Amino acid sequence: TPVIDRPSPIATRATPSPANIEGTISWLTSANGKKIPISRVNLELNGHLSDNPHYTTRTDQQGHYSFENIEPNEYGLGVYFNLPVSDRLCDSPEYQFNQDLGWLHYATALRGNIWYDILFSSEDVVLDPGETVFVDFVLKCP
Repeated sequence: TPVIDRPSPIATRATPSPANIEGTISWLTSANGKKIPISRVNLELNGHLSDNPHYTTRTDQQGHYSFENIEPNEYGLGVYFNLPVSDRLCDSPEYQFNQDLGWLHYATALRGNIWYDILFSSEDVVLDPGETVFVDFVLKCP
């Protein structure tokens, strides 16, 4: 009987489904409990595994941000507030968040008419394939 050459199956590595992180950043007013969105806040993700991916984004006019279609991984999250003095509701806001990632208030500085505040997570956000994680921040005046 003739021998038929059959191609051997090719093993392919499955590409994990991308993941997402999104959320909002806003002020909470004490007068009526209304949330006021904060635009122009810069955020970054720094990967600690594989090739150390790095992503950046910024909040829009509604205070919403998103990191879309990113590699599943473990990430440190940094939040860089650079608010004009006129947009700041108080000098020393309290930070509230829906996920406690061991937030560290790294720095506060006033340069010209811009207040800078920097927060970093001391714990990683873990993104599994196809997952969307929500991280919201609310600044509240004491």
